[in-house]
Amino acid sequence: MRELHLGQINIFLLFLYIYSFYLLRHNNNMSFFVLAISCFIKPYFLIFLMYFLYQKNMKAIILTIISVFMIGFFPLITYKFKVFIEQNYLWFNELKIEIFRQGSVSGDSNISLFSFIDKYFSIGLIDSIIIKKLLIISLCALFLLYFFNKTKILLTEELKLFYDFSMLCIFISLLTSNGKSVYILLMPSIFIISSIISKHNYFLIVLFSISSVILGLDIGDGGVYTKWIRTYYLLPSSGLILIICLLISLKKANLNYFSDPIPLSESLPLTK
Repeated sequence: MRELHLGQINIFLLFLYIYSFYLLRHNNNMSFFVLAISCFIKPYFLIFLMYFLYQKNMKAIILTIISVFMIGFFPLITYKFKVFIEQNYLWFNELKIEIFRQGSVSGDSNISLFSFIDKYFSIGLIDSIIIKKLLIISLCALFLLYFFNKTKILLTEELKLFYDFSMLCIFISLLTSNGKSVYILLMPSIFIISSIISKHNYFLIVLFSISSVILGLDIGDGGVYTKWIRTYYLLPSSGLILIICLLISLKKANLNYFSDPIPLSESLPLTK
């Protein structure tokens, strides 16, 4: 509610991602148009393009890129060509700033996975910030490949999409460095875990509770506890714990999963 009150754009981004995912589940090509819209706000959509590339879904990549160009040239209707070029130059510059936002892996405004690892698992032999970041990104990519293969083996095709989408949102939060508001993208994974959690799985309950408390206290106002969480860069740990929760829940996910309450045959006209 606090993030909504402040008008954080990441809430709108989350809406676009969820709606794009919803349309994708229903095999609607509008999914890629919605994803392309998010491109003009922040460049996080690139991680979804990487996922389509992993799936060898060239149709999704091509339609998304075409949608980006269609939306990108739409201002020509009202702008002169010179102004159009200037505005696009400014937009590309903003995207570049967003992607390379942090010059260092630590600092009060950097609460990403990079700052967390640098604080607790600092790689002393590597002085280059770029090499450190590339190493961490490479390890994350290897883990994602492992996770996608795991969901392919253990889950149904529809449920796999749920889990993969939620994991990608977690990594958007962990790998970007623009403050705590981006952690709103952990919500899909929180929804999944809270939906399939069993009262008999105490270990999962404890982990999930710890992650939720860290996330809630930092985004809200937990007084001295919030200050402690920020001082020790603990916010990324909420995402890392959720990753563990998703891994633990994989084997029982099919048993606890309840499908979309709206059958495909009764979907809204927009999703047909």
